[in-house]
Amino acid sequence: VVLDARAATPPSAAVADVTQAPTLVVVGPEADAERVAALRAAGVEVEVVAARRAGGADLRAVLARLWDRQVREVLVEGGATIAGSVLAAGLADRLEVHVAATVLGDAGVAGVSGLPVATLADAPRFSLQEARPVDDDVVLTYTASPQPAGQPQDTQGSA
Repeated sequence: VVLDARAATPPSAAVADVTQAPTLVVVGPEADAERVAALRAAGVEVEVVAARRAGGADLRAVLARLWDRQVREVLVEGGATIAGSVLAAGLADRLEVHVAATVLGDAGVAGVSGLPVATLADAPRFSLQEARPVDDDVVLTYTASPQPAGQPQDTQGSA
């Protein structure tokens, strides 16, 4: 499943090679009709999902579409924006954090962006379940902790 609001994924992209695996591209209503047609002509399934006012896909609508397709688990892999959107919407029940034994300093890339956390009390909470070494790195597995009473939670996920 590819979240691609504007249908920018070219039909020649590896992810669009339906001989390797079926591909579903979720686009927004503003997606270019010619690009959508080109993806469909390449055998890619395309679904249009409403966008949120703040921009990006309505993640709850995406998950509802996947549920209708009998999909019961979703691995979200992507950049800081999708990670922040999933966390802000309260849709993550597990995190796997890969920590590399390399220090990037200011050249590093944020792991999460767009998460509206003004105070520590606003931050989503997770509990460490496992720390697993992988060569010189470590993989940390967390599960969602219950949110404290009264903590605001987004009711409309977006990515």
